[in-house]
Amino acid sequence: MLMRLICVLSLFVSLSASGQYHNLVFEGGGIRGIAYAGAVKALEEQHVLGDVKVACGTSVGAITAGLLAVGYTADEMALIMEELEIQQFNDGQWFFIGGVKRMTKNYGWYKGEKLERWMGKLIEAKTGNVNLTLKQLHQLAETNTKYRDLYTLAANLSLQRREVLSYLSYPDMPVKTAIRISISIPLYFGAVFVDSAGNTYKQQDKAGSYMVMVDGGLVANYPLTLFDSGSINAQTLGFKLERPEQIAYAHTAKGLAPYHINNTKAYIAALYNIAIEQLNPLTAGERARTIYISTGNISPRVRRIAAADKKLLYENGKSAARDFIEKR
Repeated sequence: MLMRLICVLSLFVSLSASGQYHNLVFEGGGIRGIAYAGAVKALEEQHVLGDVKVACGTSVGAITAGLLAVGYTADEMALIMEELEIQQFNDGQWFFIGGVKRMTKNYGWYKGEKLERWMGKLIEAKTGNVNLTLKQLHQLAETNTKYRDLYTLAANLSLQRREVLSYLSYPDMPVKTAIRISISIPLYFGAVFVDSAGNTYKQQDKAGSYMVMVDGGLVANYPLTLFDSGSINAQTLGFKLERPEQIAYAHTAKGLAPYHINNTKAYIAALYNIAIEQLNPLTAGERARTIYISTGNISPRVRRIAAADKKLLYENGKSAARDFIEKR
């Protein structure tokens, strides 16, 4: 307990001394990631983004991090995220027969290739290269401050571990692929088959030698500590999507806020929440360097979202980030 207190106090001292954030980390959270565009807008207005060198994220957080890394502004991100609907990426012919075949060969009902193509077009619009690799993005970031290094997280089912996709680990992997892997929802989208060099394949070989990777939310939904090295990195700022009850609960107690379960919807929400939170427990120094964004009553499993809810999420992200920065 004493050591944790010392770590947190050291974090505050370090933040006061530097006043800079170099790494941004975005949690996974389904369609609710629209809120991140509002948060980034607040950071722009508070002149915080200028020092950011790295954008990192899992699942929908990887999309946000990817857009930020290749130079999209907050307003541009908002337009993209407002139009984002998971079902627009449902690809593959012959819904039932094709789905069963894809489930058998690729371990997912839909291909997931449409998502990668969509991301590629967005990357091309900012860099001129649809197949821009993580290494090439790093080289751009070294000479142009509008670009940033990208880190995305995946679950490596073959090696049973968290996989960090960056220019350090898979330099020749296309940025669009690193994002696609991180958001490959298990059984919904097909898994991605990857060799040790970062090349991807449409299906597993007969020897089963390719690594099978899926959505990083399984093992690292909120990789806030990724840039810690022996101690808390005060230059890392995270963004986490929380239900309002959890945000209020955290002010007076530890752990997860209780759920009032009186119907199937509430039951499923509680089940999903405890599964994700137990896989990704609270880390040392999290509260001091995390912007908690209220998601209202919007579930991460929703595939379609009303315009009013999109606006709510955006504004919640913006106000949460603004309040956090102003109180530093």
